[in-house]
Amino acid sequence: MLWIAFTMTGMRISLSLKKRVRILEETVVFLNALSSEIKFSKNNIIKILSDLSSYKSLNNLLYLDCFASVTEYADFRNMWIAALKSFPYYKREEKEKMLQLGNQLGVTDTDNQINTIKLFIVFFENYLNVAKAEYEKYGKTASLFGLFTGASAFILLI
Repeated sequence: MLWIAFTMTGMRISLSLKKRVRILEETVVFLNALSSEIKFSKNNIIKILSDLSSYKSLNNLLYLDCFASVTEYADFRNMWIAALKSFPYYKREEKEKMLQLGNQLGVTDTDNQINTIKLFIVFFENYLNVAKAEYEKYGKTASLFGLFTGASAFILLI
């Protein structure tokens, strides 16, 4: 039983690192899509986020779901803050960056919004590179460590 517990812990750590990479990849895709939508669409930010919430390639960004069936006259700021606060997959710094982005969306002119999003794409690409490095460094190690620790504990108990 102890062997299974250690093995599962190692696998869970590895899977959480992998999920983090996926979330950050989708965030970069989201930011690029958001930039394009702002540039070429004349819709307001609520409508744009509502449209983006239906993208299959963004299905891990659960905070977009709150915009799926919202009217164009909803309170964007409060929805954005509430959605991000309930999203557990960003680290504190990443969440703060997304909140800062939300403060700029729909407030400034189109060019300033696009330039701001480009800046945030750079931030999130850096976060993604760090997350990929962590997964490469610790992902497989965590699984193997859990397996070997569990096997060692099992052998010692016998």
